[in-house]
Amino acid sequence: MYVLLLSLLTFSAAPAFAALSFLHRPMVVGTVGVSVTGARSDDGQIVALVFAASSGFPFDASRAAYTATGPIRNGSASIQVPRVAAGRYAIVVFHDADGNGQIKRNLVGIPREGVGVTRFNGGRPSFNGAAVDVPAAGGRFTIGLNYR
Repeated sequence: MYVLLLSLLTFSAAPAFAALSFLHRPMVVGTVGVSVTGARSDDGQIVALVFAASSGFPFDASRAAYTATGPIRNGSASIQVPRVAAGRYAIVVFHDADGNGQIKRNLVGIPREGVGVTRFNGGRPSFNGAAVDVPAAGGRFTIGLNYR
């Protein structure tokens, strides 16, 4: 009887354990490359913020899923954001001319430093409007800076 009960428990639990097999697979990650164009000067750095959700988008760096920085050379920068999991993200870049890591904004909240967003069509960017799919192998995006 004991052997039969143990066999039934083992057999019935097997599908449950098989369903949890995804927990043992490593997460596939890639590198997101961001080419930034249109910097007015080579002063400071370019900051890239990669958002996985609308919360904090577009300017709250503390809510970005990934961040990276890169130097500016001849008005352009190439930034590598390593270990990005496959998913849907909106990428914001800004010209951090003073190197403080934050976007300077005027009293109304309009950026005073150059800003760019993936899939930008003008106006105030939205997460859904800017979101792009990043495959497991990573991806490459070109974003132009806009100054006001």
